Amino acid sequence: MNEYQIRLVTGPLVEPVSLSEAKVDLRVDHDDDDTLIAGLITAARMEAEQLARRAFITQTLDLSLTCWPPDGCIRLPLPPAASVTSITYYDWTNASHTMSSSDYIVVTDIDPAVITLALNKTWPTDPLRVVAPIRVRYVAGYGATAGSVPERYRALIRSLVLVRYESRDELTATQERQLQNIRSALRMDYGW
Repeated sequence: MNEYQIRLVTGPLVEPVSLSEAKVDLRVDHDDDDTLIAGLITAARMEAEQLARRAFITQTLDLSLTCWPPDGCIRLPLPPAASVTSITYYDWTNASHTMSSSDYIVVTDIDPAVITLALNKTWPTDPLRVVAPIRVRYVAGYGATAGSVPERYRALIRSLVLVRYESRDELTATQERQLQNIRSALRMDYGW
């Protein structure tokens, strides 16, 4: 099995839920809690992305692989993927090599997106370094604006913010059940 790690290179420039939207949900009409609410929005988005195993707002990611895929397909975690920027690999001397984009095909209209070899091409045969020798840099997310994120995810993020804001002091049994329901709804989409 090809082990992998994901590293965030460039994070989202906006959140899927704005501060003003969250304040309406929370019925907050003052600015005293703006920093707290903004932090809750970011934390809720990050939790939702982790549970749904998706990227909501456009972000750049590095996928590190331990070896070339035996089945010929590199699957890009955290869909939807928009594009692949580069595939770089490190040989046993730790020299960096970048594959030509003409050597592979990127299929982004499926979840997860995949990278396959172009006709009559092969993965490089150079001996690879032992630790994280292959890096795929790609862009993932539904788009660069909050409006590009499906409303279902925006609503779940707003729900997470609401429960977290209301339970700042102590989480009640009802709020704990609400969190479990929200988390279950987010996990339902992990099927790729």
